[in-house]
Amino acid sequence: MKKSNIALILVAAAVAMASCSKDEVLVDNQRQNAYRIQFGEAFPDNATRASKRPSTGGTGFEVGESMGIYGYQFSPDSSLPADEIFNNTVVTKQTNGEWTYTDVKYWNPGSMYEFYGIYPQSTAHTFDADTKRFTVTDFTVADAKDDQVDVMIAKKNETAPVNTVDMIFNHLLSNVNFYFKVQNKFNNSGVATYEVVNFDVTGLKSKGTYTQTGIDNQNSTVGAWAVDNASVYTFPTKTDGAIAKGQTLSLGDDLLMMPQAIADDATVTLTYRLVYKDGTSSTFGPHTFSLNKVRGLSRLQNDSVDIFGWEPNYRYNYYLAVNPSIRTNPTADYDGAVDGYKNPTGNVKTLDADDPANPFNDPSSPYYKHGNSEVFWYIDVDNEDGDFNPNVDFAILWQDIDGVISTDEFGRYTTLEGIADRNRNGVIDDGDKFDDDTVNYDGVADDATLNPWHVDVIMEDRDGDGVAETPLQRDGNRLPPDIPGNADVDGSIDGDGNLTNIIDTLDPDDPDNPTPGEDFWYVDTDGDGEYDPDTDVPIIWKDIDGDGKEEGFPDWNGDGKVGPEDNLDGDHTDYNGDPDDPDRNPDGVDVILYDDPDNPGTLIELERDPKIPNNADADWNGSIDGDNNGSGTIVYTDVNDPDTYMIDTDGDGIGDIPIVWEDIDGDGKLEGGVDRDGDGHIDDVDQDGTNITTTPHDDDDDKLHKDPSDLTTTGENAGKDVIMIHTDTNGDGVIDDNDEWKQLEWPEGPQPPVRWGNADADGATNGYQNPKDYYRIADDGTEYIDVNNDGVYDPTVDYPIVYKDLDGTVFTDADGNKFTTLEGIVDLNRNGIADAGDRVDNDGKDYLGRDDDPTLNPDHLDGIMLDNDGDHVAETPLVKKVPQPLEDDTIIRFTADVDEWADDQTSETIIRN
Repeated sequence: MKKSNIALILVAAAVAMASCSKDEVLVDNQRQNAYRIQFGEAFPDNATRASKRPSTGGTGFEVGESMGIYGYQFSPDSSLPADEIFNNTVVTKQTNGEWTYTDVKYWNPGSMYEFYGIYPQSTAHTFDADTKRFTVTDFTVADAKDDQVDVMIAKKNETAPVNTVDMIFNHLLSNVNFYFKVQNKFNNSGVATYEVVNFDVTGLKSKGTYTQTGIDNQNSTVGAWAVDNASVYTFPTKTDGAIAKGQTLSLGDDLLMMPQAIADDATVTLTYRLVYKDGTSSTFGPHTFSLNKVRGLSRLQNDSVDIFGWEPNYRYNYYLAVNPSIRTNPTADYDGAVDGYKNPTGNVKTLDADDPANPFNDPSSPYYKHGNSEVFWYIDVDNEDGDFNPNVDFAILWQDIDGVISTDEFGRYTTLEGIADRNRNGVIDDGDKFDDDTVNYDGVADDATLNPWHVDVIMEDRDGDGVAETPLQRDGNRLPPDIPGNADVDGSIDGDGNLTNIIDTLDPDDPDNPTPGEDFWYVDTDGDGEYDPDTDVPIIWKDIDGDGKEEGFPDWNGDGKVGPEDNLDGDHTDYNGDPDDPDRNPDGVDVILYDDPDNPGTLIELERDPKIPNNADADWNGSIDGDNNGSGTIVYTDVNDPDTYMIDTDGDGIGDIPIVWEDIDGDGKLEGGVDRDGDGHIDDVDQDGTNITTTPHDDDDDKLHKDPSDLTTTGENAGKDVIMIHTDTNGDGVIDDNDEWKQLEWPEGPQPPVRWGNADADGATNGYQNPKDYYRIADDGTEYIDVNNDGVYDPTVDYPIVYKDLDGTVFTDADGNKFTTLEGIVDLNRNGIADAGDRVDNDGKDYLGRDDDPTLNPDHLDGIMLDNDGDHVAETPLVKKVPQPLEDDTIIRFTADVDEWADDQTSETIIRN
């Protein structure tokens, strides 16, 4: 994430401490300045506007501006309460660039510090010392940009591993930008410039109260604004400005706005003028639209979003793209070549989404869309100015019938063509065809897949010359960049590498997903972004080249397997012209190719890491003996999550025994086995001391399933019975004796996170370093042992974690900085400190078997051990790093950065004539 790089440096050094109380500090006067906590110069370094006034040009704080700092000192003895050392302390920028405050404070060697900051400093906010949460009361956003001031809260300081403590600020306001441009499609051959006559936004609020509720796992501020609905924001109206096509004009950029739900009465109004090359001009507008009807593209989600409101720490970019060649009610040809194609015969009109006459809102209409109202388009056949007449006029339906993919500055998207619903049944079908000439408006043959009905696109007369020359289109779905949207799925039947289709996916939990629990890939033949089992084609997977990955193929005949019916070109060569492997690809099927998003213009094959088949036949008792003893099927709810895998023993489709994962054979992949006793380890089901017992399958020596040679029969993994699954290795769609048993392993690629018991928190009572507990961090930053493994912190059931230095070990990093570590301890008595009430075994030994330090650990407390590599051995102590007591002239530096806006949501609204 790009930072604004506002480095606020606090410089200090340690003091030599005699036996002083916390109220006494003895300092050598000549070196006093080396020991105090002091703020140094700020270095903006091309910062974007974040924590300063716009009048500075986005380059830094102004002299005299201040921040409020709160700070706490924690003694190395965790039994002592924290000391408050800063309480809304005013830290002010000076003319020399330094930041200063009164009542100088000093570092205590070995102590830990937490700092919290707010900008700008004032008494209008409050800070709860117990919860460490801010409240900003009745904050008002100034109308004029140059008077606006950002409001920011510093993230909770995480004690740094060396001598640097970073404070990260989050924006509490929203950043809103409006821009004026010309749509790329507009023909501007006779236009010199485009001028804004007037631009205004109304219906926005300016005042509210912010309440911080927490800090998430990324140390980002969590909270919400309560907006004063009586407040009014007066937008800085734009009344001038000119651009040429290809340029962008700011209508109000870098505005700091009150986060709020966008009400229905929030409207945008634009009036603009075209200045022609001959010196004449035309004025268009005013055009008005509702701000909350806008859809945008989220950088964070890589997908389209509705912008119903503004969130804190988000940037919103609105582009108004004018295209005066698009008439509001253009005349149109909607009946193909019946009376001479392109001869206009009706008007195109629309009904707003909230219009009571809109058929999308009428449950009795074939066009009713429950809960999904939108603008309704129709052909006004009799060219009257009245409402839509369902018995005379024709509704306009939308379908991508040409497969064209468009691209703008926001990414790739499909285009949908307008079709007149001549039979008024609410769908595009044969009843909507007119001429059945099998060619489209350009005389090009209809795409048999996208347009099997041979319907004709409505043509618009946008320039009023009596000739309908432009197809009626609208933008379709945005294509996320990680989906290969433009693809060749039909081999070389029409010239291999001719990108003609769209590939899309359904999430594992999508209700329309035919394969619940795993991603479902399909060819979106109509490009509407929705899976239609009647028209779209599923993608199936098989490794046909032996590279360890599964290649994707369209299942043209819908039988669920790769077969000869899926070979369209019959050439038995791959896309490079090389012969197909006769063993792996005897049917000569062709791999889907798509345009490499990282190297446009280069086609690559659609592949994925192999997946474990859901409902796979499995033997989990360590012997392959006809799959009758200890048998079941594998079921899961999420193909990407190993914790969801189960063995279904009774055939009801619900998992009965959990599957756990261990690397039994040392190949770097995890083998799956059942865990009936719940200890987190693979069981020895048959008690024979070997991983797999092999016997002839159905007494046929030719079908002997041999013990995988790399599985161990000695050591700690001996007897852990690996699950064997019967897989369709030859790709014929049927599991039979010609297929193989394979050991169940996690698919190739990055290993899954180990989420079962990954910590030993109870000393040596059950074998120290044998994981059985769950270490987690709650949303508010609380670290705890999750006793019941439900993922939710319950202070009455779970145990919080406290920290104390139990061994006095000193470490030195690569830069020569020294630090100690505090060990994590289970707070068994839940009193917030590490004391004798947290003792577990009292054996006088630490996790390495060393004698406890009688000074540091007189209570014989045990540090928590973590299993970070998933081998069921907890090998790493849970620690926090603490700076080592400093030498006399050592300098500690504190920095403060301002996070960039968490997400950009960008929309382009086309302003028609």
